[in-house]
Amino acid sequence: MTKQVYTPLDLNGNLINSVADPVSAQDASTKAYVDAKVPLTTRGDLLTRGAAVNSRLPIGTTGKFLKTDGTDPSWALIAQSDVTDLVADLADKMDNPLTTTGDLVVANTGTTPNRLAAGALGYVLQSGGAGVVPAWADVRGREVLMASGVSFPAEAVESSDGGDWLYG
Repeated sequence: MTKQVYTPLDLNGNLINSVADPVSAQDASTKAYVDAKVPLTTRGDLLTRGAAVNSRLPIGTTGKFLKTDGTDPSWALIAQSDVTDLVADLADKMDNPLTTTGDLVVANTGTTPNRLAAGALGYVLQSGGAGVVPAWADVRGREVLMASGVSFPAEAVESSDGGDWLYG
């Protein structure tokens, strides 16, 4: 006769012993049964699914990366062709917007790479916050707060090599 339980069952820390291997999706299982089905044995092992069963992919050796042939993962060294393909893929996805020395690449709201031309003498790059393209700002005559918390009035001076120096 099968007894059914309709309310939570508190075993008060006691073990359930002599459990048979599960047959139905909602059957209970033992630790031994689960350990046999999940064949991980070593720190760093990965669980993968083959054509029909789960299997263990042991941790790779130093310097190898996880790679796939489109079907199964494996550990491999990065081949020159992998890097060449990657560079080609990136080039297809990102046109080079830079035209002049000093240009910066920024993403607009659509994440398209855009050119931000070099700022004018005495200008600094200023963030508008998350989601806003940075812009060059003239801080001369304004107080500048440094990362250390020290503030000073900003003045731009031209250096001997034609560049700008910001000092207080």
